[in-house]
Amino acid sequence: MALTYEWKLTGLKKQDTADLTDLVIGTQWKLIGTNENGIDGTFSGATPLDIPDEGEVGFIPYEELTEELILGWIQNVVSGSGSTNYMAHIDEQI
Repeated sequence: MALTYEWKLTGLKKQDTADLTDLVIGTQWKLIGTNENGIDGTFSGATPLDIPDEGEVGFIPYEELTEELILGWIQNVVSGSGSTNYMAHIDEQI
């Protein structure tokens, strides 16, 4: 049974370092899955993120972050091709 997904960012965990402020090191989110009969379920999750270096390629200051960008990071962890992929578990829970 195929699901249609709606991702929502529900919170951020930030940390300061000696050089940088407001580094996003964790996220809280929920994923709502709806089947073709209109029945839905929700999975709530939390995804930690590595503390970036300011000089790191792709570093984005906090004030330039968007919900879409952060949800993309979460989706890469949750449903990516690496060992962190646990999308099948999420589908079972939904």
